[in-house]
Amino acid sequence: QQERIDPKKKCHELAQEYQNKFKSVVPLSSEEFIENYDPATVVLVDCRTEPEQKVSMIEGAVALQDLDVLNIPENMKIVTYCTIGYRSSFEALRLQDMTGRQVYSLDGIVSYTHALQEKKNKGPSLISPLTKQVTNEVHIFHKMWDLAAPDYQTKGYSLPMFLVRLIQVGTKSTLRSVQHLLHKCNLTKH
Repeated sequence: QQERIDPKKKCHELAQEYQNKFKSVVPLSSEEFIENYDPATVVLVDCRTEPEQKVSMIEGAVALQDLDVLNIPENMKIVTYCTIGYRSSFEALRLQDMTGRQVYSLDGIVSYTHALQEKKNKGPSLISPLTKQVTNEVHIFHKMWDLAAPDYQTKGYSLPMFLVRLIQVGTKSTLRSVQHLLHKCNLTKH
């Protein structure tokens, strides 16, 4: 008989495992984020792909591709998120290097569903960017991260699309890193 998996526990374990790969990035739990959230002091950055963002985003978040990092006021805390903490930690590290500021990585939108449910929706809701309405749908990237809270409907990529998106995500991350390094080298020459 197969042991039953606790989705919340498994989600937190995976998020911690991914976040621990980025030692200089401060991990942030969804519970802690909700308890301390103040939209006047936080810039929340969604590091997922556009198709994932079209399903839902945390209310008030800005898509990474739309972020103007150089114009974020110094008093604003930068918090990144993705599905379960890996991409957001990678981008947090890049943004830290780019800005010289501490950037935090949330444990992911999947963990966030559990925190929202526990906190009885006291944090920013998941919204559909298309309708601007609250939604219970969340994109999980692939079924291996289908660990959302029970009240949420999950959507993920099929295996072939997952592989395509994985390559695209890797390519985009690499390109952003190279652009950043070139920018940094250019700045040090002057």
